[in-house]
Amino acid sequence: MRELIKPATFFLLLALMAGNAVAEGQEFYKGNDEGWFWYHDPEILPEPEPEEKKELPPAPPPPESEPSESEPKGPPSFSVQWFQENMEQVLNRAIDDPSDDNVAAYFFIHRLMMDKANKFAVTARAVAMDNPQLDERSRATPGGAADRLQDKQKLIILESLTRRINEADGAIWFWFGDDVYSLNQARVLRGLRNRTGIKIIAFSVTGKPPQGEAAKWFPDYVVDSGSAARSAGVSNTPALAMALPPDKVQLLSHGLVGRSEIEKRMIIAGDRLGIIESDEMDIYQGRNPGAGLIDPKQLSEIEGNDTDEILEVMGEMFGY
Repeated sequence: MRELIKPATFFLLLALMAGNAVAEGQEFYKGNDEGWFWYHDPEILPEPEPEEKKELPPAPPPPESEPSESEPKGPPSFSVQWFQENMEQVLNRAIDDPSDDNVAAYFFIHRLMMDKANKFAVTARAVAMDNPQLDERSRATPGGAADRLQDKQKLIILESLTRRINEADGAIWFWFGDDVYSLNQARVLRGLRNRTGIKIIAFSVTGKPPQGEAAKWFPDYVVDSGSAARSAGVSNTPALAMALPPDKVQLLSHGLVGRSEIEKRMIIAGDRLGIIESDEMDIYQGRNPGAGLIDPKQLSEIEGNDTDEILEVMGEMFGY
């Protein structure tokens, strides 16, 4: 425990402190002839000489930075990508300021592009000669005589298709309503039936018979409670579908369509339903027999766009 100061000792210390304070005050007033502190000029001491600063050697120049390989570089001059990025700007500059130099610059790069395209076309002919599978002329023969022959073949294929549909007891299903479009669709279907002999089954979605003269064309109509329409995916009238028993139905169209369009869609539906041969499909679509379409899913996978890898896949496809 801290020891307490006795009263006598405390007063003795207090008296000593007071005596010291008086003595210091007397010394202060004894020096009043020197003036108050704001008049008293202190003795000026000489300023220390500044130390000489050692000059540091100049910093070496930063090393020249080499271009990083990761920095993107522009496309090679006059490459296809260069043309895509620059040709429009050169043309715009020539139009805005049609000086001799600006116009000449545009037509020069235009000439370069045309020459590159010409070289490509010449090489393309040579490649087509060496690789008939890549020659579009070997896949679809153009010309008036070829077009007439193709039209004749299309008719033969369509007749064969309708015969197969009839032999399988198939038909074209026709959903109609009480509207002018259904009436006109009925007229188109009457012409298709007269030309091909294909059976037409008319479904009324309203429960009413066909309107006007269509009542004579399709007197044996059927009222569809909704089951046939649902099976085919019909949502509005007029609508058409190709049907093959026992349960194959392929929707052809919604809305009014002409006879030639119906025939084209019948070919596609026949292909989906498995009653059209692949060669027949090629001919109907304008390709020579055996010149079918390549399915990319059947090709080997490659990484990137290396030419050698692409040619390797081509060789596998064509049996090279």
